[in-house]
Amino acid sequence: MGVRKMAREFGLVAVSLWNSRKFTGLPTDDARLLYLYLLTCPSANSLGCYVLKPGYAAADLGWDQERFGYGIDTLCEASLIGIDRAENLVRVIGFLDHSEIMNAKHGAGALKVAFCLPDCAEKLHLFNDMLGRKHVDTALVQEEIDRINNTVSIPYAYGTDKPEPKPEPKPEPKEQLQLRDPASSESSLSQTDRERLLVAMGADPGSGHIGPNGRRLGTLADTEEAEKWAKMGLTVEKQCAAISERCAAMRKKNPHWTPGSFAYFTGAMADLAAARSAPMPIGSPGSALSDRDAKLARYAKIAGS
Repeated sequence: MGVRKMAREFGLVAVSLWNSRKFTGLPTDDARLLYLYLLTCPSANSLGCYVLKPGYAAADLGWDQERFGYGIDTLCEASLIGIDRAENLVRVIGFLDHSEIMNAKHGAGALKVAFCLPDCAEKLHLFNDMLGRKHVDTALVQEEIDRINNTVSIPYAYGTDKPEPKPEPKPEPKEQLQLRDPASSESSLSQTDRERLLVAMGADPGSGHIGPNGRRLGTLADTEEAEKWAKMGLTVEKQCAAISERCAAMRKKNPHWTPGSFAYFTGAMADLAAARSAPMPIGSPGSALSDRDAKLARYAKIAGS
């Protein structure tokens, strides 16, 4: 299968992983081993988002393709990773929360790596996660988000596991001035709930337009993402509270910040779902909570409100 170049000599695994309910709650040892492999494998990079050939990975683990595929599906269902199977692009969700960008040189290098990734929905999720982080050029990140939004094909936008939707019939002339409802009948998200989520993000509740460049939120792909939040057991009220909290934090750093898609908030929703049953982090007397614990404490307050 050829020779792979080692990308790095070691990979970091946070000790807090063993307190993660999502990780410890995985149904099999295979899934836990695979997750550790994805954090430390030769293909991994400083962003936790990289191209991983299934054949190489299965060979490293000594597994067959079926066993490897089942492990990947398990991690996806647990919202620990995202994957684009067409591009073999794996993204470890929340990676940058634990492996932060430390300085401007690090940030420039991270962007260089990110730009080289193949265009797909997972790359878009990565850039949304990078937006507003310290030591990263916000303008360059936003430009790439806009470019991907304008160039990623429909199969990526709707997920690589789903068939490309059939084109809609051309409307009659008298209908052409009507704005198509972004939340189509294929989504179970109600129009009212969609509008409430858009308002929480700072978007127009009708058109979904947000920001000076007229980006549009509330598409079918966005409403499908919101359906995942509901399946986590989160009410729309809790979702809106988490969105408002995240938006306020990002706009404190950059007043012009806007989310690129609903998927940007999925990590926050997973944290909120975990915080419902997890004890609120408590620091030792006289010590400050870590950034991660402080964030979980905020979500615990939302979950209990």
